[in-house]
Amino acid sequence: MLRALAASTLLVASVAFADLQSAFQDLIDYVQTTSNPAVAELEARAQAVEDEAKLVLSDVGRAETDKHQALQAWVQTYGLVRNFDKGLFQPKLEAAVAEALNRYPGSYEAALGEAYLIVGQMPTMQLPDFLTRMRDYAKAYPSYTLGQQLLMAYSEAYAAFDLAIAKSIIVEGLKMYPGDTDLTAFGESLKHVGQPVDLAGPTLDGAAFDLANFKGKVVVVDFWATWCAPCKEMTPELKQLYADLNSKGVEIVGVSLDRDKKDVEDYVATHQLPWTQVFFPTPADRQTIAAKFGIVGIPTLFVVGKDGKQVGLGAHSLARVKALVQDALSK
Repeated sequence: MLRALAASTLLVASVAFADLQSAFQDLIDYVQTTSNPAVAELEARAQAVEDEAKLVLSDVGRAETDKHQALQAWVQTYGLVRNFDKGLFQPKLEAAVAEALNRYPGSYEAALGEAYLIVGQMPTMQLPDFLTRMRDYAKAYPSYTLGQQLLMAYSEAYAAFDLAIAKSIIVEGLKMYPGDTDLTAFGESLKHVGQPVDLAGPTLDGAAFDLANFKGKVVVVDFWATWCAPCKEMTPELKQLYADLNSKGVEIVGVSLDRDKKDVEDYVATHQLPWTQVFFPTPADRQTIAAKFGIVGIPTLFVVGKDGKQVGLGAHSLARVKALVQDALSK
């Protein structure tokens, strides 16, 4: 699922009508806290959201802003659960999207719904069909950033086996969204795949770090910050990865984008992080290194092979990082 779409499942937390909010949050909590959600439970919770949303939409006295939020919750609900049982939930998602298109064409709810449908079709959609669909999408929803996320996701899927096509998708995307900074940054990140990685800078203790000194090892470069909750959630798994693989030739290098060096020092000490931490002292230096690596959001982790060249695109999950590390270790 696209990061933007996944994050959007929490946008309805501010709804002013308690029954819909409660039903929606009940679904979110169940999905997030259950390792193997039961389809019947998902269906019941999703239906509760749909029922409450329809009550709001049918209320002639209800404010239009409330109706927009109710429809958003309905669309998000089936976008969230669709992959658990496509046969059951795909038609329900399509029905929610149809309602959004009918009621509020050009709205965020319609854009989100169509984005969910495109995500579901991506695995089987051929490149020309995808680009045609995206051109139509960009014209229909010029004010939202979901189209850019779709283009980057499709490009990333190609990057694993055909970097030239992955780059061409971003080129086409910039014709649809001229000057878009996220697409531009993603395009820059594609240029780094398979190229030597140049990373040097001061460590927390003031020493000079140079990635070239790790040549012959596989290195995970972690762009992170102490103010980034997903970064901190990744800490235990990163420590485990280091414990499991350091003896096999895997190193980790943290690149903190924090403003305050002491915040990083305190976090590293509290969590006993054993790997090198690079910290650039000025905002300009931090912006420069982030731009150099095409950082759009954090955490972003890069895997560097034994030859000092970047393996694959920057990753946002440790599952992807582990796969890239194992691939790099085998070479």
